[in-house]
Amino acid sequence: MVSHKRYRSNIGSYHEIRNVSDRLCKEHNLSVIVPQGVGKSYAEWEADKQGASWKTKLKDAIDDTVATSASFEDFIKQMEQQGYTIKRGKHIAFQAPDQERFTRSKRLGDEYTEANIKIRIIETKHLQAQNAKFQQRTQDLSQAQNPQQSQQHLPTMPQPQSKNLQHQQSAQAPQQEQKPQPQKPTPPPKQSPKTPPPLEGIALWESIIRKTDTAEIYNLMQQNGGYQHFVDLMTESRISHETIDNAIKANEKRIAAWGYLRKDIVDLNSTRKVYNEYQTLKKSTKFFAKRTADKFYEKHEEEIRTHENALRELKDYKRPLYTIKEIDEEITKGKAANVENGKLYRTAKAEHTRFTTVHRKLYAVNNEHKPKAPKRQVQRSQGLEK
Repeated sequence: MVSHKRYRSNIGSYHEIRNVSDRLCKEHNLSVIVPQGVGKSYAEWEADKQGASWKTKLKDAIDDTVATSASFEDFIKQMEQQGYTIKRGKHIAFQAPDQERFTRSKRLGDEYTEANIKIRIIETKHLQAQNAKFQQRTQDLSQAQNPQQSQQHLPTMPQPQSKNLQHQQSAQAPQQEQKPQPQKPTPPPKQSPKTPPPLEGIALWESIIRKTDTAEIYNLMQQNGGYQHFVDLMTESRISHETIDNAIKANEKRIAAWGYLRKDIVDLNSTRKVYNEYQTLKKSTKFFAKRTADKFYEKHEEEIRTHENALRELKDYKRPLYTIKEIDEEITKGKAANVENGKLYRTAKAEHTRFTTVHRKLYAVNNEHKPKAPKRQVQRSQGLEK
């Protein structure tokens, strides 16, 4: 802040200066540093680099345990078996056997909060179920296309006969041809009427709420797991479509990143000739070389600055850089994946909408028929002490 006496630096002035710096960098096509996560001390950074920090070990343990957990309670049990002490409250925290203090999982990043760990466990179970279904379908398809099974239905080829047998057949007198006897057509086997498959998932609960009697609806609800079981199914449905939505957004970010990389590579290639010529003039030892380089810079300033900006953005990428064809293929793959994810998202979203509609009815029925808790009896004193 300005007080006409001396400069006073505080958190407000820091953000003000940073905003001005970011605006100027964007106006001149310079990179802007985006803060990511929470800062760390040098000692923690060094330990993290060597893989010896508590947070790095905890992140690895959580990642490995999430992949093998059937539920969040199973996750807690497995973490305790690994020696971690777990403190559950507003924020879940872990403590290694030799660690002095607890570490809140939210300090490890957004993926390690309690809510996101639960989502990751459900996503892992969902992916494992999909992989199992895909492997079963592949196995069934391979069995259906097995050539050994198809050979059983092929006509048998006639076996070659010996010469003696051929001579015996030729020596025999020709027999009169027999006319084929007409055969009665066999009637097709009677097919038993197919029983409809039992209802599952949201279709089952939709059939339950179609009943007119609320008592019957409540009894059917109890027979199929109860109200809480339905709420768990609805939660899984919500997490399912939210997971697909997150995948679509992650793909969009990835596509945007490929687009920025493509632009930088195009800028680098298109301005390389001018930039190299400018560098040659700068390094020249000829008389008036500096003046010539300055004039060249004034004439091609925009191209030179574009090339320098592209170099700065691409300095952390491995060489050789991606070709434009490879980048376009990755962008096409990302867009195609989002098309498929969009179809899955619309299906999952529609299913969750159906769950929400059923929930309104079941919520009212459950509140109407569930057994009420006994009223608390208050014992009043018989008399007052004098």
